[in-house]
Amino acid sequence: DPETNEKMFVHQNSWGLSTRSIGAMVLLHSDNTGLVLPPRVAAVQVIIIPCGITVN
Repeated sequence: DPETNEKMFVHQNSWGLSTRSIGAMVLLHSDNTGLVLPPRVAAVQVIIIPCGITVN
């Protein structure tokens, strides 16, 4: 504080997801069957079922 010459703590926040945060989340929440994101990140649950991949 400039008036009292008292030291104060500095706080900084960022709510943006960086590529490192996304990469860490993928590493933590994935397995051999795919990626499972926690509800705070993915508010909507989606299941994708591939059809016709074996058809020539």
